[in-house]
Amino acid sequence: MAPPLVSWSDGLPPEMLLIVLSHLHCLADRVCFGAVCRSWRSTTKQQAAKEAAAAAPQRPLLLPWLLSPSPVDEPTITSFVSGVARRINLPECLRCKGRFFGSFSGGWLAVALGMCGDYLLANFRSGQTIPLPSMMRYQETPSLTDEMSTTTPAILRAIVFSSAPDSPGCVAGALTCGTANIAFCQLDTCKVWTGGPEIVPGAAIDDMVFFQGSFHAISSYDVMTVFTMWSPADTPGGRVDAVSQHSFSMPMRFRPSDRSAPLIRGAARSASRYLVVSRNKLLMVVRYYFPATIDFDGCIAEFPRRWTVLFRVFQMKKLRNGGFFWDALNGLDGRVLFLGRCCSRAFEASEISGFNGGSIYFLDDVKFDLSLVMKDNADYPSQDAGMYAMPSDVVVRPSMDVAAAGMQSSGSIYKGKYHLLHQKFSGQNGNLFEFVSAALGGDGGGGHVSSGLGASASTASASQSASGENNKTGILGTVWNFNSAPFSRFSAPVWLEP
Repeated sequence: MAPPLVSWSDGLPPEMLLIVLSHLHCLADRVCFGAVCRSWRSTTKQQAAKEAAAAAPQRPLLLPWLLSPSPVDEPTITSFVSGVARRINLPECLRCKGRFFGSFSGGWLAVALGMCGDYLLANFRSGQTIPLPSMMRYQETPSLTDEMSTTTPAILRAIVFSSAPDSPGCVAGALTCGTANIAFCQLDTCKVWTGGPEIVPGAAIDDMVFFQGSFHAISSYDVMTVFTMWSPADTPGGRVDAVSQHSFSMPMRFRPSDRSAPLIRGAARSASRYLVVSRNKLLMVVRYYFPATIDFDGCIAEFPRRWTVLFRVFQMKKLRNGGFFWDALNGLDGRVLFLGRCCSRAFEASEISGFNGGSIYFLDDVKFDLSLVMKDNADYPSQDAGMYAMPSDVVVRPSMDVAAAGMQSSGSIYKGKYHLLHQKFSGQNGNLFEFVSAALGGDGGGGHVSSGLGASASTASASQSASGENNKTGILGTVWNFNSAPFSRFSAPVWLEP
C-alpha cells in the first residue's frame, strides 16, 4: 500500500520556516503564512511568542495599514511594507455602514454607525467592541455640578486615547462639532461626553495628541491648549472634568535658508496642522495647500480641487522666559511620518523595511465637511493624498503622478510599490525625478525607469552622456500606485494600526 500523500508544505523543516518568517515584516503577510497549514501556523505562533518575549527594540514594528472602506464589500487594507492590498474581515455591523474617525494601535477602530450617534470602538483582531457615548454635556466652566449645563447629541470628528481603549481608566478626547469643539470621557465609567466653550473663538481645532500625561490640542490660530483630566468618583456618570486647561500662543521660527518662505507666506491662510510624538518630543507638521478658490489681491481664481503643496516640521522648544515656541527642522533626521487626525505616528526609517527617512505620508483630511457626515453614502474626497519627501520638497500623488508615468492602476486604493528616485547631474540646473519599480529595481539600483517628472529622462541621460559627468542618485521615498477615483464612498480612508 502506498504511503499517504503529504503536502509539500508539511515537509519543510521548522528552521526554514523561521527564516521565511523573519523576512515577513507585515502582520497580514504573517497571518496568510500561518493559514497555509497546521505546521506553518504552529511556526507562526512560535515566532510570535519569541518576539513577544524579546526586548522592545528587537520586536518588529507594525506600520499602519491604509483602511479603505467600501459600501458594497468588505473594506480593503493596504500594507505599506509589502505593497499588497487585502480584504479585511470586520464585524458585520461595520462592513457596509458607518464612518471611521480614528484608530489606536492593537487593531482598534473608532466608528460612527449613525449621523449623530451610535459610536463604538471595535477591535478587528479580537472582535471586542466598546460603546462610546452619543450625548455631550456642555458646560461653560469646569464644575462638579450640572448647573447651567446642556446636553446635546455628539458629533465626533476624530478621537485620541490616553492609553489602550480596553485598559482601566482610559480617557478619550474627541474633536467635535457644535457647541463645543473638544470633549472628553472616561471609557469605563462615562455615559456622556464633557465639552466646554471654544478654546479660541472662531478658530478650529486642527489636531490633538496625548503627550506626557496630558492632552495637547492645536488650533488654526497656532494656540496650544493643554488639558489635564480628572474623573471624580462622585460625579454623575463618571463625567470627566478638565481641572487644568492652559492655553498659550506658540510662535514659529523658520530657518533663514528656507527657500520656500515666499510660498509659505502666500499660502499662510491655507494651512492645517498635525501633532506627532517622536523621540519623546512633540512635533507639529504644518501642511500648506491651495484651496479650491484663491483670492489674489481681489482676483478670484478657482481650481478643480484643493491641492497640498508643502509641508514643514517644527519641534516644540522652551523659551528662556518659560514659554514655548516651534523651531523649524531642516529635515526629519531619518524618520518617516504617517499623518492623520488624532492618529499621526512617527517611525525610524532604520527600524522598518523598505522606507527612507524624510517621507511624510498624508491623506485627504485637511477639512472636515459636516455636510458629508449628515448624509448616507457620501462621496469623501481622496485625491489630495500621497507622499511628501523632505528636504527636497517633492509631493507625489500616486493617483495622478504615478498614473501619468504609465503605471498600471487597479481597483485597490494603493497597489504596486515604487521608489521615487532623485537624480541630480552636476553642472546642470534642476533635478530629475524618476519612478522606479521596486519589484524590478530593488532599492533603486538599475531598476526599470517608468517615467520622469520635470526634465525628461531621455534628455537628462543624453546630456549626462555628452558631458561625461557623474550623476548623484538617492531614493527620496516609496510610493504606491493609487486608484484614480477622486472620491471614497461611505467613509474617508484612515490609518489602521495592527
